Amino acid sequence: MRKSKNNTENLFDYFHITNEARKIEIHQALHFFDSTPNCFAAVCSFETNQFIFISPKVEKVLGYPIDNFLQNGYRFLFSLIPDFVIPKLLAWQSELFKVMSSPHFDYTSLHLFEFQGALSHVDKTLIEMHQLGITLEFEPGGNTRSFFAIWIEKSKGSLNKKLLIEKLKEFHHLLRGPLSETRQQKNGTLVKIKAPYFREPKLTSREKELLVLLSKGLDLKTISEKLEISYYTCESHRKHLFEKFEVHNVAELIQKASKIYWIE
Repeated sequence: MRKSKNNTENLFDYFHITNEARKIEIHQALHFFDSTPNCFAAVCSFETNQFIFISPKVEKVLGYPIDNFLQNGYRFLFSLIPDFVIPKLLAWQSELFKVMSSPHFDYTSLHLFEFQGALSHVDKTLIEMHQLGITLEFEPGGNTRSFFAIWIEKSKGSLNKKLLIEKLKEFHHLLRGPLSETRQQKNGTLVKIKAPYFREPKLTSREKELLVLLSKGLDLKTISEKLEISYYTCESHRKHLFEKFEVHNVAELIQKASKIYWIE
């Protein structure tokens, strides 16, 4: 996939959009979100950890070059979430998963989501953000495969939430179009997916304890004291968790583990 600051072509390729008039409408819709003060928009694929599209305004809001996001994917944005926000995020994700894994969840309807938290600016200050988004695709396991969202800096003026939600709905229709048979079973019943997306790794009881404490934002020194084990033993358990979940840091670990374990 070609990476550039004008990455709307990635969006068109991903959703197989060839109609020129429809492309113009999508450009106009993205321009609306770009014109919202202190806001950036993105379409992300969890399946490939890529930003299918991300607004160049992310540079202005968060201070990082857009290439950091295009080259390193959604995990880079996730790494900017401060530790104290992660437990709240996990609880929110857990509730979403419960809703979407329900046998009564309608996968053919528009699904809006909302979250309020913080992101770290390049200068190390924290920015309070309001996130509004729509799920574009679902994956096996009742989780989100791709989504479109906008992140708005809360401290900079009022938020016209009603208008933004209407614009999100319009954007969903532009990308996904009317409901199709590919989003339904042939007999007309709703598609209900229950199997987990990630295979659950085998953890020791100590590793599970460490995982839960890491999800609460505790550092290794505090955890080692709480579990009454040495810091180096604690560090070794964390290394094993990284290996088993195939991740590189705590933020990635918590994100991936939250799809398997109900971390409270």
